Amino acid sequence: MAQGYHICASPAGGEPVNHGKDDKPPPMKPAQPRDPSKS
Repeated sequence: MAQGYHICASPAGGEPVNHGKDDKPPPMKPAQPRDPSKS
């Protein structure tokens, strides 16, 4: 849970990887991994 969120909010290796995927599925990728991560 904490790891998944860290990678998403980590500007070291999660920024470029997340950005590329976020560009394709914006309402699915950031909503799924972020919802359970924050909870």
